[in-house]
Amino acid sequence: MAPTPAPTTPVRGAWSVPVVTSDNWTWAERRDALDAGVEALRGLSSAIHQANGPELVEVMGVLDELTTLAAAGRYVVTAQAHERGEVAQSDAPSLPAWVREHAPSTRQGGCGTIAQAVLDLSRPVNTLLRDAVEDGTVTLPVARTVITEISRIESRLVDGARDSVLTAMIEMGRLHGSAGVRSVRPELLARHGAPGELQTEQDRLRRGRSLSRPVVDDGLHEYRLVLDPEGAAVLEAAIEALSAPAPTQDEDTGTREPDLRTSDQRRADALLDLVRTATTGMDTRAGRGAKATLLLTMTLQDLQAHTGAARTLGGLDTGTLLAPGTVRRLACDAEVIPVVLGSRSQVLDQGTAVRLFTPAMTRQLWLRDGGCTYPGCTAPARWTDAHHLIHWADGGPTDLTNAALLCGRHHTIVHTRRLHGHLDTQPPDNGPPRVVWDLTPGSYDQALTILPRAG
Repeated sequence: MAPTPAPTTPVRGAWSVPVVTSDNWTWAERRDALDAGVEALRGLSSAIHQANGPELVEVMGVLDELTTLAAAGRYVVTAQAHERGEVAQSDAPSLPAWVREHAPSTRQGGCGTIAQAVLDLSRPVNTLLRDAVEDGTVTLPVARTVITEISRIESRLVDGARDSVLTAMIEMGRLHGSAGVRSVRPELLARHGAPGELQTEQDRLRRGRSLSRPVVDDGLHEYRLVLDPEGAAVLEAAIEALSAPAPTQDEDTGTREPDLRTSDQRRADALLDLVRTATTGMDTRAGRGAKATLLLTMTLQDLQAHTGAARTLGGLDTGTLLAPGTVRRLACDAEVIPVVLGSRSQVLDQGTAVRLFTPAMTRQLWLRDGGCTYPGCTAPARWTDAHHLIHWADGGPTDLTNAALLCGRHHTIVHTRRLHGHLDTQPPDNGPPRVVWDLTPGSYDQALTILPRAG
């Protein structure tokens, strides 16, 4: 009579494997299975083309589980060797060296992580974490994060709370990795910390706020900003709406212009909009200008011919070069004081800020334009600058007939694309005066050849 075959159950699609509970396996059976697994994986690339689509997904899940359990097994073996004295009796000078010798792949990195985990998890207080590592619930890097985080707060917890905190960190590590473990610290302090510990923690973090001076590389200025949770929340709340993509659509023509800026570019523009708005509201009676003041030097020839560059003076950024187009845009609404030089660098004229639109004029523009005048833009007036339709550098007057509100993004676009706008005082619908833009690149230069030059 033929022996009764081992019971089978369908798993992973069409596969069928014997039902064998691994808890009942002997060491010899496990050892044979490990060798068989290695052999199965060694030839995987030559046979994988035979798998259909669903099987690829299934095999991916199996391999992920194998990888997790293999990493856990490597830790278990190392811990056993350390506890039994095998490492001490070997020729290896240290535990990391023993791991590196017997697990050759760790020569590329990782032997120190395994060795440190063996030492850290040998403490009885970390039994819960050790169990989570051994069964593959969390990886060794996540376990290391848990140890680091709990060591920072365990002395600040109420009595008996350590295991609850450790369990919460393990669960966050399982779900969200090391970042999740780090993020849960404030909540754990709030729930399990001694009275006042969360406030102490936040006060400590607040003292860590910093903004570096810029590092200049290839013309770009890189800052390093470090904020506590409160500061980050304030900043993110302020720039979130301002940094959303802002495509525009001309209601008259239906032309739609997408916002091609990257997310990081939009966030940078939003931050600058916040700074501009904040400086606009500064109290000039306290000795602070309504806009940041720049002192620039440039030759008369460069100013007129749109060539060369202006150089900043008088601040920590002295010597920074600004292109003519940048200077012309800043001249609309930043407090730029040009020092015009002759051919021998003698001062021909030191301008003043009188060319700026006054606060009263700006308020009238807010009422007239309502916000950014670029077709399709909905930026409110508070987030705009007053732009000279005929540039101040080209002799344009500082009056309401030569003014238009533009948000920071479209102010840059208007100057970069050299777009021309004019105030239509008698629109066809008999409405109030409004600014009309010619969105043809170079339309401003074309207009200059037609319009009489001011001044």
